[in-house]
Amino acid sequence: MDYAEYLQAYNSGDHRELVRKFCTDDVTFEAGALGSVFRGKDEVLAFLLSLQDGVRDVLRAQVVLQDENHIFAEADMDFHAERDLPEFPFGALKRGEYLTMKVFVVYYLRDGKICRFKTSLWPANFGVTDPPAKGFGPEPPIVEGVRARV
Repeated sequence: MDYAEYLQAYNSGDHRELVRKFCTDDVTFEAGALGSVFRGKDEVLAFLLSLQDGVRDVLRAQVVLQDENHIFAEADMDFHAERDLPEFPFGALKRGEYLTMKVFVVYYLRDGKICRFKTSLWPANFGVTDPPAKGFGPEPPIVEGVRARV
């Protein structure tokens, strides 16, 4: 699997196409921070779409390691609020604000497609890099080029 192509598809926002193209029919998504497991393309798609409810999410890879059957990625995931989100699972956001999560994902591959996602998250805005464009939301506190805990 070409991870750069996967990232481009993810960041396009078309999660239906992402799941169709990159996942096996029996894919499993283990969302460790939420204590949830999603099974099959329909459940995984519903979960990914729920992350987009009122937000635009962008995945920025920091470290990627790959062998024939696995991809490990450390990524910074930006969530940009398109409306007020007082109940957003990673922290309340007002329209125009954003937060970034450090996410670690192990992708298990079968026949070149993802059959299992295994994820872990750090606290919001802890140890993450800044997005390339900072023209939205309040400026985050910066410590040596990396955001500090907010």
